[in-house]
Amino acid sequence: MKIYFSCSSSGLPKFLREYNFIRKTIKGLNNEIIFDWIDRSFNEVNKNQLTKDDEINIHEEGINAIGSADALVADVSFPSASVGVQVGLALSRKIPVLCIYSEEFGDKEAPRVIQAIKSPLLLIRSYTEKSLKKVIYDFFGNLPESKLIKFNFIITTKISEYLNWGSEKNNISKSDFLREIVEKIIDSDPEFKKKH
Repeated sequence: MKIYFSCSSSGLPKFLREYNFIRKTIKGLNNEIIFDWIDRSFNEVNKNQLTKDDEINIHEEGINAIGSADALVADVSFPSASVGVQVGLALSRKIPVLCIYSEEFGDKEAPRVIQAIKSPLLLIRSYTEKSLKKVIYDFFGNLPESKLIKFNFIITTKISEYLNWGSEKNNISKSDFLREIVEKIIDSDPEFKKKH
C-alpha cells in the first residue's frame, strides 16, 4: 500500500530517531511511504532543521501526495496545525487515517481536536516502541476492502438539482450523498445479495 506519513516538523530534529523507527515499521509491513519528506529533508542531507522554503515545499507536496495515498499514518504526539490539516484533508477524501501518539514522549495523548473528529475512517491509538508494529499492523488489517474509484457520470439537470438539494440538506458532498443512495439500493436488493 501507499502510505503518507505525517508528523510535526518542529519535533523532528529532536525525535528523528523515533520518527525513523515509525517509517521503518510502516515499510517493514510491505508498504511504500509516498513523498518520504523525512528521508529527503533530514536523513539524506543530515540537516538539523528545515528552512522556510523547505517547509513550504514540504507542505505543498504533502497535500498533493495525500490524494494518491491508500492511507495516512500521523504521529500526533505533539500538536501541529499542519498535521491536523493533513488528517482533515485525508478524511475529506475518504482516505483512512491512523493517528498515533507516543506513551514515551510528547504530550502522551492525542490533541483534543483530533479526539473530537467522529469518522469511521479515523483510528486513534497510543504506542510504545514495543507496541508500534502491532498498532500499525492492526490498522492495516482492518482497512476497508474497497477504495473509492473515480469515474465520469453524465446526469440530467433534474438529477443535478436533486444532488445539490440532498448534499446541502445533509451537509455532505454530492459524491457522498450519491454514494449513500446507491449503497441503500444495494443493501435492499435481494437479487444482488444472492450473487455477493
